[in-house]
Amino acid sequence: MSMREYPNPLGAYCSCRRSWPDPNNASNPRKEVITKLLSQDPSNYPDAPTEGIRRILEIVTGQQVPRGVPLPTNKIGK
Repeated sequence: MSMREYPNPLGAYCSCRRSWPDPNNASNPRKEVITKLLSQDPSNYPDAPTEGIRRILEIVTGQQVPRGVPLPTNKIGK
């Protein structure tokens, strides 16, 4: 599983994209999730890239990933 952060050069948004093989669908071999967050929204999260990765991990794994704790990097591949 690999994950990449795509920060917007204008600084307004941070987009995180996740793509992974879908073993259950041979006609569309990859699944994809994209999250787009405000680059700065301190009332909701301290860091947009970390929050985007946290949200994607929750979607992909189906498990809650609490804010404020280190992200489970064993779920992130290269």
